[in-house]
Amino acid sequence: MNRLVIAPAARIALIGTGQVARALAVAIDRRASRLGSTGLRLAWLCNSRGQARPEAPEWRGAVDRLDRTERSQRTDPSPELADGLDVVIDLSASDAVAARHAEWLARGMAVVTANKRGLGESAARADAILAAGRAGGEYGDSATVGAGLGGVRRLRELHACGEPVHAIAGVLSGTLAWLFDRYDSRRPFSELVREAHAQGYTEPDPREDIAGHDVARKLRILARAVGWPVPDGSVEIDPRLRCPEGPEPWAAIVSLNAGIDELFRQRPDPSARPAVVARACPERRVIGLEWLVPDDPLAQRSGCDNAIVIHSERYRERPLVLRGPGAGPELTAAAVLDDVLAVLQGRRQRPAWAA
Repeated sequence: MNRLVIAPAARIALIGTGQVARALAVAIDRRASRLGSTGLRLAWLCNSRGQARPEAPEWRGAVDRLDRTERSQRTDPSPELADGLDVVIDLSASDAVAARHAEWLARGMAVVTANKRGLGESAARADAILAAGRAGGEYGDSATVGAGLGGVRRLRELHACGEPVHAIAGVLSGTLAWLFDRYDSRRPFSELVREAHAQGYTEPDPREDIAGHDVARKLRILARAVGWPVPDGSVEIDPRLRCPEGPEPWAAIVSLNAGIDELFRQRPDPSARPAVVARACPERRVIGLEWLVPDDPLAQRSGCDNAIVIHSERYRERPLVLRGPGAGPELTAAAVLDDVLAVLQGRRQRPAWAA
């Protein structure tokens, strides 16, 4: 007589309680109400103000309660996670947390992340994560670049089947797309950045977006997805985007006005569209301000949409174009949940001899 075996709920650690975490919690609770169970148990929860070990099966209430914790002194959480967790979900933007990804993989935990500082920063950190993956660790980072487009996953699939990828290009920042779609040189660029910041479209320090740091992380992730080495310091950023360092970001943003004005005086054609474009090939990685002609697939976007263009052996004559909404809490949360479920499905289907 066959016995029905119910798989135990996977034990999840969630790091971060911001908008994406709340959207993820809502999606998981909705899934539970629809299916009766999600197979996901929130066993550990952390943000920069504290941590909790939720007892109730409901995710949204646990995230909301910790998110309302009174802020004292902000520190980067670098949590000491206990053994026995199945998946760590990193929804922070913390460098200290990303520095632990390889360690957690080596300890047998899967890591699913929207934090670009894992594979998007130094070569040493990326090499450690990739080595842990080759040794059997499961790393899901579809949410790090164009979460709504699936570009990271598609590039990894091409690389896994031996498909040579020749070049990748993208408009990878919804913030920069919003800014350059609206800028017309009638008022200073820095004023438009202040408007974007007031509406929540930029990072707390807008230089993370404007100076190309966030795009550079995304470009490194895409390049590493197809196995290209990305040495430290090898991403070239257009000097017109370069912002001075220092404690006061707005003086640095104002310093960009002259260069952006000059760019618009050099507009080659009234129909040309300005954009910050990231380009990578095996030998070079560049982020530049470009004028895109209307028939360029990178120009055929709407609003804050992202676009990724992939030239490979099979897409030599006509490149693969991924285009559409790339970010936002709900899209990012959906990509994270997809990765979590894929990891768990793979583990449950793994034969006993492969454990």
